[in-house]
Amino acid sequence: MPSLRQLPGNRGHGETVWLGLVLQHRVHAIAHPDTSRPVAVGEPLYKVLVPFATVPFTLVLLSDIAYWQTSNLLWLHGSEWLLLVGAVMGGLALAIGLIEMLFRRAIRPLMPGWPSVVLFVAAYAVAIVNNLVHARDGWTAVVFLGLGLSAATVVLLALSALLQRAPIHRRHSGAVHA
Repeated sequence: MPSLRQLPGNRGHGETVWLGLVLQHRVHAIAHPDTSRPVAVGEPLYKVLVPFATVPFTLVLLSDIAYWQTSNLLWLHGSEWLLLVGAVMGGLALAIGLIEMLFRRAIRPLMPGWPSVVLFVAAYAVAIVNNLVHARDGWTAVVFLGLGLSAATVVLLALSALLQRAPIHRRHSGAVHA
């Protein structure tokens, strides 16, 4: 277990909090608006859930390509299950992100910008339509509309990730003063 460093102004609270055995939740020190001392604030929980939506949507594209090349129904059913997992986890990420944005004021500087959120919501909407398209039977469920929707979802998710990463990099390098 790594050593726990102390945050300035907080007595007895470590910088790292362990959630289960796998997830690590970092704690940041942000100046509280009413006082000059820092307050410990955890990173937004939605950041943990977004990859659980992004990875299945990306794997759907690979599964659709495999079905297009082989016509094996295993790949079609795999895409359907991956779309289900991505839709559930994406919906959870959006709901928790909205709740955190509305009720946890201290983490608002850690939230992504609006362009990133809009692209993620657009990718989620395209994936839901893709889920409905994949509900059709056999070849018509994937080729070519399902394949195109899967590709569009992956492109939108990649753009969302790039837009989310840029402000974080600028904030850490000192270019953005919030």
